[in-house]
Amino acid sequence: MQKYLPKIVLPTILAFASASAFAVPVLQLDIAGGVYDNGPEESIVTDADIFNLFAYGTPGGGVDASALTGGSYFLSVALTPKITAPATLGSFTVNGTVYDATNNMTFGNAPLSGFDLGPHGIYDTYYIEVAVDFDPAFISGNYNTELNTGSGPIATTGTDDMFYDLFAIDKTLLSDDVQLHFDLYESSLANFAPFSHDASTVGTLPNDPSTVPEPATLMLTGIGLCGLLIGRRRKSTLIKAA
Repeated sequence: MQKYLPKIVLPTILAFASASAFAVPVLQLDIAGGVYDNGPEESIVTDADIFNLFAYGTPGGGVDASALTGGSYFLSVALTPKITAPATLGSFTVNGTVYDATNNMTFGNAPLSGFDLGPHGIYDTYYIEVAVDFDPAFISGNYNTELNTGSGPIATTGTDDMFYDLFAIDKTLLSDDVQLHFDLYESSLANFAPFSHDASTVGTLPNDPSTVPEPATLMLTGIGLCGLLIGRRRKSTLIKAA
C-alpha cells in the first residue's frame, strides 16, 4: 500500500487546490475596493462610507440561468452590533432610497418571506430587505469573491459568466456606533451566499486582511508533502536493504 501512497496523495491535493481555485457559489457578494477579512469577520469588508456593493448570481449547482433571472432574490441590510430597541442612529441610502435607522427598519432576522436565515444570518437586529434583479444585460466574468475580493465585474468570457446587480451604498449619515451587514439569498432560502461571501462595513480595516492561501501555495504545500512521503519511503527501503 505504501508504494501507491504518493500516487494517491498528489492527485487528491491537486484536486483540492483546483476546487479551491475555481469553486464559485451560486450567490455571492463583493464590494468594489473591499478586502477579505480572514479574521473575526470572515467576510468581505470595507471602511468606506460610500461604495458599490455587487450581488452575483452564477448559473450552476442546480440553478440555471432562467431560475436566476426569473427568481426572487433579496439583499438584507442589517445593523451590527446587535440593536434590540428603537434608537436614533442616523440614516443610510441604498440606490438613492433613504432608510432611517431604526424607524424605517424591521426588527428580527431576514428574510421577510417568513423563512429564517438561522445560523447563517446574524442575530436578531434591525434590518431592511431589498429586491435583487439579476438582469441578463448585466454580466460579469466568473470570479470567486473570496479569492479576488474588490474587483467588481470583470470582462466576460462567454462561458461560466455571472449575472449581477449593483447597489450604491452611502452610510455617511449613519451613526459611528453601528455598521451594516449584508446577506444575499433566494426567497425560499434554497440558495444563499455562504459566510465567506457575505459583506460588511467596519470602523477600521483589519491590520492583516489576508485571504485564504493562494492555489499556488496549496499546490506547493502538497508537492512538499509528497516529497516527504517519497523520501520517507526511500529511507525505509534503504534500511531494509542494509
